[in-house]
Amino acid sequence: MLYCGSEEIPLAPKAVETLLVLVERRGEILSKDELMETIWTDSIVEESNLAKYLHVLRNTLGNSQDGKPFIETFRRRGYRFNGDVRLVPARNGENGTSDSLSVIKPAESLHLAADVSRSFPDLPEIASPPLQNGRMEIPSGSQRWSWSPEGSWFAVAGVIAAVAVLAFTYSYFMGHRQIDSIAVMPFVNESGDAELEYLSDGMTETLIESLSKIPSLGVQARSSIFRYKGKDTDARTVASELGVQAVLYGRVAQRGDDLTFNAELVDGKTGNRLWAQTYNRRTSNLIALQGDVARDLVSKLSIKLSGSTEQKLAKNYTENAEAYRLFIKGRFSIRKLTLPEIKAGISYMERAIDIDPSYALAYAGISEGYRALAMAGEMPSGEVLPKAKAAAQKAVEIDDMLAEGHSALGFTIFFQEWNWPEAEKHLLRALELDPNNSTAHFSYGNFLGSMGRREEALAELDRARELEPYDPYINAFGEALRLKPGQPEEAVNRIRATIDLDPTFYFSHMIAGSIYRV
Repeated sequence: MLYCGSEEIPLAPKAVETLLVLVERRGEILSKDELMETIWTDSIVEESNLAKYLHVLRNTLGNSQDGKPFIETFRRRGYRFNGDVRLVPARNGENGTSDSLSVIKPAESLHLAADVSRSFPDLPEIASPPLQNGRMEIPSGSQRWSWSPEGSWFAVAGVIAAVAVLAFTYSYFMGHRQIDSIAVMPFVNESGDAELEYLSDGMTETLIESLSKIPSLGVQARSSIFRYKGKDTDARTVASELGVQAVLYGRVAQRGDDLTFNAELVDGKTGNRLWAQTYNRRTSNLIALQGDVARDLVSKLSIKLSGSTEQKLAKNYTENAEAYRLFIKGRFSIRKLTLPEIKAGISYMERAIDIDPSYALAYAGISEGYRALAMAGEMPSGEVLPKAKAAAQKAVEIDDMLAEGHSALGFTIFFQEWNWPEAEKHLLRALELDPNNSTAHFSYGNFLGSMGRREEALAELDRARELEPYDPYINAFGEALRLKPGQPEEAVNRIRATIDLDPTFYFSHMIAGSIYRV
């Protein structure tokens, strides 16, 4: 278990394994293939799984004293751990001796903690310490991190994260597999009314967003799981393709004012049912239903939440069920990316804020809709961007902690006013509030590209694609920025792969046309 001071910071077992590999080969640039072959030795998984755990680790570790990330990305090459590591002999009483620890093998003595060189002035630094009794320590900055084998913890000075494999190894030997990754499959609309498709999709997305706030749980992105929409795919197949341990299925039926939701959690390895629950609610209790499902699932997975994570999970941007319904209906329409649907989506969002004027997320959604119209060239930017900015400003006024609001505001200021410092301020604020917000990374990447900061732009767009690997917008714009003179074949191959993600997405075809003209 990982601690920051006295606060418990849970890490998924695969995140632990990933960090362990990087630390053991610190200073080396490890390719994605090397990492995946080491971490997933007996299975074939998608690269998005590695990206997910790297993001968790980056967010947990933060930066070193010089401001550089401990896990550094080298575009098209791989990743490197940059922290200095020392081997420090274990002090008396630090190694556990209880029965629960007896199953732990050499890895039990590998700990990462902060700099304690002042406490051990005569200890030499070891370049590549083997796994033996002692701790590996990484000098860093201001926070206090430590690892505890069984509830007790060792406070040490400096900033860095610590690793232990106790919980995972113990559960492995005892035959109880801890679930740390999940795919929430697109919920099936069983209402007998195609017009209610937005409801099943909206509930799916809301649950994904809620579960994604849990640092110790890997949750597959929307673009990854919606490829399975309308398909009857076996859980073991999904788990193998996405690299998850469990798959959640759901069925939604609305008849009049009655709403029924059936949830089923399936083991991705055996195909056995792990949990199932039927919820019967009135449509007026839709928001409460979403919260109940998330809490019950977290309880079933035996996930221990920190106080801050519990607060994030409990937060609702509106308490009005009809406003929420209009919001998810609007988002459903806008994401179809056609002029009539985008306009309809904006209209639904506007009706949502008529009901609840404090619905900040709906204002951000309106801004997203107008921005989509401007970027698609469907309407004059001079007409729609001021509306996009006004909606984003309102979102931030209502909730200054809303990453979606700052992302939308920064993007519209950038496009409409060319106020580069102000735009960058809001985009960076969005990433500070939500480092895993793919839209914020996408928007910042576009901003950096326009500023001529190409390498930084590609890094942001790559990050966005790691978070949403099958999003056509993110992939198409990333390929547009990568276009280089004299490389037509590579450009054509890359944009063809992007078109395959969504053959109906207009922008990918526009980029393809540009390549052929060149």
